[in-house]
Amino acid sequence: MKRIFLLFMTLPLFLLSACGEPPTVESDCRLAFTAENAELPYAGTVEKNGDTLTVTMSEPYTVQDMAFTYEDSALSINYGGHSTQSSADYLPTDSVPAMLYSTLSYLPQAAYSGTQDGADRFILPTPYGDSELTARDGIPVSLTVPKSALTFSFEPIG
Repeated sequence: MKRIFLLFMTLPLFLLSACGEPPTVESDCRLAFTAENAELPYAGTVEKNGDTLTVTMSEPYTVQDMAFTYEDSALSINYGGHSTQSSADYLPTDSVPAMLYSTLSYLPQAAYSGTQDGADRFILPTPYGDSELTARDGIPVSLTVPKSALTFSFEPIG
């Protein structure tokens, strides 16, 4: 009788320890993105590799082919073979590249908050408030930035 009682008391501990780790989101990624604000479409690619994040714009046409590379607190803006270096603080915080930088830089701190419709939801702590990220199999699918009216949609590249 004592063995059966002991078995029933320890069984929940084994079951709880068998629970897997919560899902995580990949910190390094290469994604195509789209977003829309005030009926103006934005599109491009974003590549995050370690502490380096590059946003290359394809829409709107006024910034087509401009690349914004953030590394630490430095910003490099490249267009048509020309480039300039600056502090990341000089680009307005509500610009698309700055919003992507200020949120995706926090991918390593993404906190799992649940699963909905087959996508894992994460909270990204940013200087402008918590952003909401959804991911499938660790790859970002969408990002809502509270500081702006933008919701980004992502597709993996390659």
